[in-house]
Amino acid sequence: MNANPVERLAEEAVAARRRFDATLSELGRRTDPKTIADEALETAREQGRRLSSGARTIASDHPIALGAGAVAVALALLAARQLKVARVDLGDDAEDYSGYSDYNEAYAGGSDPLDEPDPAPVASSIIGQHPLVSMVLGLAAGALIGLLGPHATRR
Repeated sequence: MNANPVERLAEEAVAARRRFDATLSELGRRTDPKTIADEALETAREQGRRLSSGARTIASDHPIALGAGAVAVALALLAARQLKVARVDLGDDAEDYSGYSDYNEAYAGGSDPLDEPDPAPVASSIIGQHPLVSMVLGLAAGALIGLLGPHATRR
């Protein structure tokens, strides 16, 4: 330690400058776009691992709930299909109002989308035609996934 106050202050200034340079260098490293992207990617990977592990645990612990979820999805697809092909009957069959609607399909050059073939995938049409079979298959798939997954031991 130096007894001269001027030299001591000069040494403290040099040390403070070194700390400042180190801090500035660390800030530059942290704010580098590549560092930020790498940290975000690693965080996303870790979150994905945790979610995947949690989903596997839940699926193996609750296969019936997983099957019920599959049934709920099947019912939602069925309801969506039924709503897509639904027609409204106002009960007034006395006169055809097709020429007086606000939207005239002949003028637009299009045809009735309900008259065209259904572009839905095969699985969706099978679910729509056989909803109960689809629900049973969903329950079976959930049970199978639950049986194949690792089982947690309870103490």
